[in-house]
Amino acid sequence: MEWSVEEGRVLVALGAPAEVLTSYRRALGLQQQLDDDVRQAAVLDATGEAYQVLDRHDDATGFHRRAAGAPAT
Repeated sequence: MEWSVEEGRVLVALGAPAEVLTSYRRALGLQQQLDDDVRQAAVLDATGEAYQVLDRHDDATGFHRRAAGAPAT
C-alpha cells in the first residue's frame, strides 16, 4: 500500500491527480478491512492532496480532517 500512495503522490506532482483517486479508494478499502488506522490516515491524507490539486478544496479539507481524526464538518 505504501508504494501505491507514493506512486499516487508522484502522479499528482506530474499533474495527473484524477487518475489516482480510484487507486486511493481501493487502498483505503483494503486498509479499513485490515483495521490499519495509520495507513488509512496516509491514504486519506494523500486523497486530500489530490483533491486540493483539483481545486476541490472542500473535499480536500474533509479528507485531511478524516486523516487527522477530526470530525468532518
